[in-house]
Amino acid sequence: MSAARAIAAVVSVVALAGCAVPSGGTAFDVNGSTVSTRDVNRAATDCAKLVGSTPDKIRTQVATMYLQGLIAEKVAANNDVTVSDAEKAAVAKSQNLKPLMDGSDCQSAVDTWLNIAVLQQKMGAQKLVSEAQKLTVKVNPVYGPYKASNLSLPGGSGSLSNEGGAPVTLP
Repeated sequence: MSAARAIAAVVSVVALAGCAVPSGGTAFDVNGSTVSTRDVNRAATDCAKLVGSTPDKIRTQVATMYLQGLIAEKVAANNDVTVSDAEKAAVAKSQNLKPLMDGSDCQSAVDTWLNIAVLQQKMGAQKLVSEAQKLTVKVNPVYGPYKASNLSLPGGSGSLSNEGGAPVTLP
């Protein structure tokens, strides 16, 4: 399975309804933990290089990865569930995400996102959704509103695409 398809598959596993708006350079605020727009932009730039796209074309997908990962961190903490580096590495390997794990800012986004992949395996999608809906989530309007059906942002399927719009197959 390509890394892009793997990301798209897992990004579509859960749903969440959000509210409110963070201020300034904050992309997301989940129960007081934030991701900055600067982090999203840096990761989008690095991921775009790795998949042969442009930052503008994949920014929302990268933002969705960060948002879902941050939500998963909070759900895990609230439910005393541990997500280990070894578990995240196993998911990254099984879904061919290693090419995105090169030490760049792209790795930061992917590593954060791996939290939701592992947590969904441990808790199941239904429990994860139920717990995620208890969180206070604020999204900067630049990323648009949540799609409650799949915990993503408009255009934020998580599928990293190349210039032609086709899914990217990484080695």
